[in-house]
Amino acid sequence: MVERYNYIDFLRFIGLTLIILAHVQAPHTITQIRCFDVPLMVFVSGLSFSGKTINPTWKEFYYPRIKRLLIPVYLFISLYLFFWWVIQKPFTLTEVLGSYLLLEEPSMNYIWIIKVFLLIMLVTPMLVHLNNRLKTGWFLVVVVCLFLIQEGIVYLSSFFCPHTLFGVFSKESITSFVGYSIPFMLGLRVKSLKIEKTLQAVVSTLIVIVIALVLYYTIYGFPVEISPRFKYPPQFFFIVYGTSVSVLLWVLRRYLEWAANNKLVLFIGRNTIWIYLWHIPFVYIANRFLDGWALKYLFVFMGAVTVFGIQYYIVKKLSEKTQYTFCKYLLG
Repeated sequence: MVERYNYIDFLRFIGLTLIILAHVQAPHTITQIRCFDVPLMVFVSGLSFSGKTINPTWKEFYYPRIKRLLIPVYLFISLYLFFWWVIQKPFTLTEVLGSYLLLEEPSMNYIWIIKVFLLIMLVTPMLVHLNNRLKTGWFLVVVVCLFLIQEGIVYLSSFFCPHTLFGVFSKESITSFVGYSIPFMLGLRVKSLKIEKTLQAVVSTLIVIVIALVLYYTIYGFPVEISPRFKYPPQFFFIVYGTSVSVLLWVLRRYLEWAANNKLVLFIGRNTIWIYLWHIPFVYIANRFLDGWALKYLFVFMGAVTVFGIQYYIVKKLSEKTQYTFCKYLLG
């Protein structure tokens, strides 16, 4: 049970801690090392659906998952924007609309990652069906094709997407769902790997990393800069690095699963949405009033976990005394 459930939550914990680290102005080297965070979270989503069959109906699959993602996010966005309006520092109308569209910018920042999960959710039934039907050789061909398609889309989008909210939304959406489909598909595939294939998977992944490094050095030279250079939108080097580290974390799980039993780690890993949302105001405070990235990180992380811990306690107590189904949207 630890391998199937707890370790996946442990990976979510790692992903969330690294995403928060991205927002406290950490040194360049740390920023580059930790930038496998978002691919890891998408990879974990693939792990969660691996081996399952999906009935892709609106009522059974899409509707409950869309609500599960958007209700907490839109609730938080509304409260956050209202707070800034109350203190007479409102966001512009463009930033407000961009926030609800989950844009990178213009928006309140940091909420674009929710759009990634929403887009991947929309194509999950198709990707699961594809993974279940393809043998390994054809699966790898599809992954390579997705890389090529993604690079083409990134290139073309710089010419054809107008600088309007709809144009920005279209650009971010198209370049996100193709690129992040790759770690999702790898998550679907590697969970079914047999133990004897572990060494082969590790060696193959290391070879891919070496090839990518040689290619990067040939084109750009050193030092390596993956984020934000190849992250917005996700491009080849960012996807390869993020997916490779994610695969290694999974296939080497027997050496790391001891960490998956910590209660605090599991609590954070099972409640990533709200902890992520609560970290946003703490990032603003930290970057405005604190010095030193380590102090900022500690303040933001502990602040977000503490506030959600209070929320979790209140909601649990409330749900014990009432039958409000809305309570479930305040957890997770």
